[in-house]
Amino acid sequence: ASTMGCRFGGQTAESEQALRAYLEAVEGLWARPVTHLDHERGALDLRVLELEPDAHRGLLAFGEWVEKQLGPGGLLRTISGFANKLAEHATRLAGVFAMSRDPDITSVSAEDAEAGIELARWYASEALRLHEGARLNITLSKAEALRVWLCSDSWSHEMVSLPDIYQLGPSEFRSKDEARKFVEVPVEHGWLAPFPDGAVINGKKRKHAWLIRGRG
Repeated sequence: ASTMGCRFGGQTAESEQALRAYLEAVEGLWARPVTHLDHERGALDLRVLELEPDAHRGLLAFGEWVEKQLGPGGLLRTISGFANKLAEHATRLAGVFAMSRDPDITSVSAEDAEAGIELARWYASEALRLHEGARLNITLSKAEALRVWLCSDSWSHEMVSLPDIYQLGPSEFRSKDEARKFVEVPVEHGWLAPFPDGAVINGKKRKHAWLIRGRG
């Protein structure tokens, strides 16, 4: 739920306590001695964190869900570069949660795994949000380039067709499919009015044509 409308008075006592606990935990971790491997210069001697059975099952189930969502039409398909390692991220985060509670711990519990999965899901939702925002920006940017070209001296006719756009229009449009995809945006915003029966433009009969509005 959004906190907008109730963000008064700065930090709460609860948030200040949580922040102090976090800083103390980090300082404690930094103060711990570090051991290195003898046979490899600079290499840390790291111990292995085992996954408890319930944690292992939970992370495996999450990994299978991620794999399904990477398929055609899946929720994570558009961010596959990030989501391919989402189960790995969740497992690593589970280990971080476990060691934040007890730096000497040797295993990851189901509770830690659930926390890692929840945070990994949040990162995935943010990646999807940012990807959608970027896609929307690209769409509007190309549509605006088309609108500016239509209303400039570069195109002096009152009507335009698909071939006119991808053959003579902005450099963003160099294929029929590209022009057909983005011409719908100015239509939705009322910049172009379609002619269902086509029209003669610049001496050529065009099957798909639009009247340009707002010129000048």
